Amino acid sequence: MEIILFTSGILIGLTLAYGIYGLLTFIIESMFGRKIAAFKYLFFSYTPSTRFHICNFSPICEITMKKENDTEKQAAISYIIKIVLYFTVCVGTALLTIRLYKSNAVGSKLMALLGGIALWFAGDIFFRTYFTVKTIIKEKNSLSPHYKAIVKKMLDGVPFSQIEVPDHRSYGCKDDKASIARYQHLVFMNRVWNNDSAGILFSVRTMEDCINMNYASHEKSYMLGLTDVYYDLLFYYSYFDLQYYRAVKIFKIIKPDLMKDHDSNGYRTLAYYTYYILKDEASAEEQLKKGLELLDEFPIVSQREYEKMLIERLLKIIKANHNIGQQSLIL
Repeated sequence: MEIILFTSGILIGLTLAYGIYGLLTFIIESMFGRKIAAFKYLFFSYTPSTRFHICNFSPICEITMKKENDTEKQAAISYIIKIVLYFTVCVGTALLTIRLYKSNAVGSKLMALLGGIALWFAGDIFFRTYFTVKTIIKEKNSLSPHYKAIVKKMLDGVPFSQIEVPDHRSYGCKDDKASIARYQHLVFMNRVWNNDSAGILFSVRTMEDCINMNYASHEKSYMLGLTDVYYDLLFYYSYFDLQYYRAVKIFKIIKPDLMKDHDSNGYRTLAYYTYYILKDEASAEEQLKKGLELLDEFPIVSQREYEKMLIERLLKIIKANHNIGQQSLIL
């Protein structure tokens, strides 16, 4: 019985730890004037447009704060404050459990449960410290500083046309495929903005290689954390290179995320798929209008220009089709 309770304690500890970390993220970053862009924890989800609503259970607290006009110093200070407070809570929980154990203040069953919780908190300190140090060492020769520098400009609202996104190979960095794919998302948007057909194709091929995209397989493999990459591929095969099978394959992979995405980029991506692949003009137009309405809420300021351009492009195409249809009826 104690083993079951100990294991349950570890799972409870995981949920509590992420919840506390998420709460600290909200409190500390709110002090710096940031607002919630997205939130998901347990059975609850929130975005400024959808407000709180019920969602699928998740023990991990996912919280994204808008960081417009942030400086590196502000970001560093808020992170240090948050991590110090979080580690204090973790250490306090572990020490309290040890004290209760030594004093025999609680029964063995409750102690087993508390032990599991304390173990997770103690382990979380170790792993967060380990991965933080590992990331700092790795970033010295990685794409991460370059990626962050570009995203920082986008968050600060630098005009999209003034943001340069060099080929990742020009940096001479050795990086994992996930990091390259994440960087290629920026490259893809830049090449689309500049109507660079060759650059768009190279970016697509690179992203496909990085996520091991196999269109012949029936597996729905999905590399977590790279949703934007899959969005780009779906958009590409729904518009630039119309390939029904590939577009449907990608849509099936990201459908759970895309159908619950209430941001402008989600509506825009879905609209192109709906219009060109599903041939549903009415639904596509509705999705585009929703995307346009939510444009000012999109957390990445510079990307609003990119989304607006693509949304208005398809709206013009739909409007032109309406006009042609009306002329045909008159004739």
